[in-house]
Amino acid sequence: MGDKESASPSPDTRKKWHELVDAINNARTVYYQHDAPSISDSEYDSVFRELEALEERYPELA
Repeated sequence: MGDKESASPSPDTRKKWHELVDAINNARTVYYQHDAPSISDSEYDSVFRELEALEERYPELA
């Protein structure tokens, strides 16, 4: 299976994924609908990269 983990994500991993998704969605909402960024571009990029990494490791989360 290469570098991919075969086990399902733990409850803590699922919780973290939901937190990251919520953070991204909230940042997008305030940025696009209210023209008021809530986090910096670098913070957004960091959260997004963390989310991508979890989804790459556990595709069933995506």
